[in-house]
Formats: sequence, structure tokens, C-alpha cells
Amino acid sequence: MTPFLTHRRVYLSHVLRIFQPGHPPRLIARIDSIAPGYLTGWSDPDVALLIEEGRRASDSGTAELVEVRSRAQLAFTTCLVLFGVLAAQVSQLRHHAGAWTWVMFIVSIALATIALAGALAVLVIQVTVPTIHPGLVAGDPSSSNRQYTEIDKQLAHDYSLNARDWNIVSGTERTVLREAILYLTLAGLADAIAWTLLH
Repeated sequence: MTPFLTHRRVYLSHVLRIFQPGHPPRLIARIDSIAPGYLTGWSDPDVALLIEEGRRASDSGTAELVEVRSRAQLAFTTCLVLFGVLAAQVSQLRHHAGAWTWVMFIVSIALATIALAGALAVLVIQVTVPTIHPGLVAGDPSSSNRQYTEIDKQLAHDYSLNARDWNIVSGTERTVLREAILYLTLAGLADAIAWTLLH
């Protein structure tokens, strides 16, 4: 399936999940989001490095998701503003609009509705990533005298999976938001055309 169709299927899945709480939406599997291998034979410094990088990736993923949802809130608000503008134009359209003006006006409403649904989906749908509990690591990982156990290696492996999951989730949410902004832009353009035809 082409990326064009994949992105729209993911977008539709997010919108539908607004009305299906508890059901996870479709995610976009990235090419670079591969499952990590086993850590057999890894040295203690390698395990320590992987744990540290995993923590950074987890923190970065959380911050990125917060940023995406902040932008989605702005897109949602902009959609509401556009609906206010469209509502204010109805009285003029009823008396002076031709057929093509009505077509562009209806297209604008439809696109704005789709954009609003997408932005709302990013805001309200909880796409969760399993939490890693660093407390499983006994002792200070930066200590040069520390001996790494199998628990540490399992934790490092889990951090690798966690980084991959954050990569998939943040990429998906960015895609849905980008689609919503695209529909919002097209809605504004359609309304501008309708307004031009009206005058």
C-alpha cells in the first residue's frame, strides 16, 4: 500500500477511535523501527550505554508527544474559528450565492470537519507506550565497580523496545496532525474561493 493511502487509513482510524474508546488506533510502522536483538555477549559499558540512551529516548518521546498535542490544540482552535467564519457567511450566501459558491462553501465545511476530527483525535486518544521502571536497576549504573546482571540486560533490551515504540507513536501522531493541518488549509482555501465568487 502506498504511503498516501496508508496515511489516510491511519487518519480515518484515529477519527473512528473517537467514537470507540478503548480501541487502539492504527499506527504507522516505520522502516527504521526494528525490534532490537538480544544482548548476549555485550560488555558492561555497552549495556550501561544502551540503558542511558534508552532513558533519553523515552524522555524525548514523551516531550515530543506533548509538543504534538499542543500543536493539535492550536489546530483544533483554528478549526473552531473557521467554523465561526463560515457560520457568519451563511446569511450572505442565502441571498447572493450561485451554484459554484455553494459547492466551494460545502467543500470548505466538509474539509474543516475532517480537520477538526483529526485534531480532536490527537488530543483525546491515548496511544500508550509501556513504561520502563528504572528502579529495576540495582545500584548506580555509572559506577565503574558495578557488575551488570541479567536483569540489567533485560532492562536494556526493554529500553530498546521502548525507544522503538516511541518512534512509532510519535511518528504516527505527527502524521495525523500534519493531515489535519492539510485539511484545515484546504478548507480555508475553499472558503476563500467561495468568498471570491460571492463578490
